[in-house]
Amino acid sequence: MEHALPFAVSSSKAGFDTHIHVNRPDDEVLSHCDVISANCENKVTFTFDEFSSNHLDSEEKRTFYACLRFFVLPIILGVVKKVLTLDIDCIVMKGFEFPETNYGYFPRPNESDPGMKVAAGAVYMTNKVMGTAEELVKVIESTPLNWFADQLALSSVFSRLPSDDVTCFDHKFMDWDFIEGTTIWTGKGMRKHVSLKYMTKKDEFKLGRTGVVV
Repeated sequence: MEHALPFAVSSSKAGFDTHIHVNRPDDEVLSHCDVISANCENKVTFTFDEFSSNHLDSEEKRTFYACLRFFVLPIILGVVKKVLTLDIDCIVMKGFEFPETNYGYFPRPNESDPGMKVAAGAVYMTNKVMGTAEELVKVIESTPLNWFADQLALSSVFSRLPSDDVTCFDHKFMDWDFIEGTTIWTGKGMRKHVSLKYMTKKDEFKLGRTGVVV
């Protein structure tokens, strides 16, 4: 409810179709999906699931939500040729070309914490490597549901891929300091709640086709 509209509108304005997966939508969320579609020039599609996270503690819940997009990735790759999986709090600042490789990710080799060696906010795969997307799901499912589970799984899977088939994204492609000229801004941590620059840009993308904030 907070991030999906500016995320989808920014993606559409950059020239892309967008897919959003939602866990346990209520009527308000379903109505909001209609609002999102109505305010995007490009196609916006949705999938839903009814998995209940009530049995999980707070850390497990937020970890589950962070991993959910990767659980859905093989399903989406079954109907499209390529997918760039992004955080829902991302803002696509401008258009770009997809990598010519089958894979793309954001390595952070200077980080000492194993859970920080990959930024999970931007992960690219094509349908030619569906098996890897399915393997990623299996690795996540075998990883304890602690924060950074998705990043640990991504680090493990991508470390075994042929380097010549992997595009490494950098801070010119995605950043969390909201630098002008970066392709994608991602609202990492508390930055999305305290950065006036990010919040102002997010509000710009909440403007509907008529220029009215929705």
